[in-house]
Amino acid sequence: MNVINIVKTNIGNNSDVAFQNQINTLRRQFQSSNINILLGAGFSYGVAQLLDDIEKRLAMAELHGENDEVLAIKKEFFEKSILPMADGEKVKFGEKERIRFFNIIKKIVENRQSSILHKIVNVFTTNYDMLIESAFEKSHIEYIDGFSGKLHPTFSTANYGMILSRQTSISSMTSEVVTCNLYKVHGSLNWKCEGTEIHCCDHIGTLNNIQSHLYKDDFDEYYSSLAIINPTKDKLKQTVLNANYYDQLRMYCNELEKNNTILISFGFSFGDEHILQMTERSLKGNPTFSLLIFSFNKTSTEKYNELFNNYSNVIVFQLIEQNGDGQTVIDFTQENLNDLLEEVYNGTK
Repeated sequence: MNVINIVKTNIGNNSDVAFQNQINTLRRQFQSSNINILLGAGFSYGVAQLLDDIEKRLAMAELHGENDEVLAIKKEFFEKSILPMADGEKVKFGEKERIRFFNIIKKIVENRQSSILHKIVNVFTTNYDMLIESAFEKSHIEYIDGFSGKLHPTFSTANYGMILSRQTSISSMTSEVVTCNLYKVHGSLNWKCEGTEIHCCDHIGTLNNIQSHLYKDDFDEYYSSLAIINPTKDKLKQTVLNANYYDQLRMYCNELEKNNTILISFGFSFGDEHILQMTERSLKGNPTFSLLIFSFNKTSTEKYNELFNNYSNVIVFQLIEQNGDGQTVIDFTQENLNDLLEEVYNGTK
């Protein structure tokens, strides 16, 4: 694993040769690679509370058969991490930078010189919320979320893989449109299971309905209607049991096995064991695959080092601030990442 320090004051400063070399390396990778993005809870930072210890607490409660404790943890998880996604004001936190992120990605892909690579970006996330979809729509980005149909949208992984083109009104010429495939590996708040099918639903209405049962005996029944994978250590077993979730994990593997592929990770800790295992398999088996991690802070970098220390095709970027005593690792925020990506884009124009 290689760690690259990005000096914050160098972003936007073309005079630093080392920084420009780093940007040129990133630029070449974006120009010549299949682009995949892995977004974790950090992408939703500030909207809902992150319960870092919930997996351990749920696992222990389930192991000891403490049903009342399991229910209490589910209620806490719902109230602090899920319910805020129905709050119109809270979801605006960080919205500007989320929209900006996808706008920059769109511009980079639009300006790629390759005639071989399609203008497709695969976005994988374990987040349940609708923040990515909202950013897509406000960025005017075409995206495929696995649903087909207008009146009764139905989910199927067969709906992925389309290449979208646009034809001008005055000629027969067509041009490929930048398209994002959105894979929500752990399900989504706007999914509703009906028999063997997954349909699209009003997630705000669903969450408000569950909230009305928060302190009633039938809460678990309503909570279980959410088509999401609960944050437990048994996620892989749950995921494999559902064909739709399993197919998305398979697609994740397939994309990472392609030649000249990059995976850009932001806000994702790789604490999900099944994602980690599949990523490691590609790191070992695909010599043309590179994992680019933008690390939130020093603690995150140390954790990535424990996971990926033996892999030469993993690059971790961390943000540093120089001072009189040397340098200090500082938080790598969404805004910082966007500023960096703007530098990558500026060289492709």
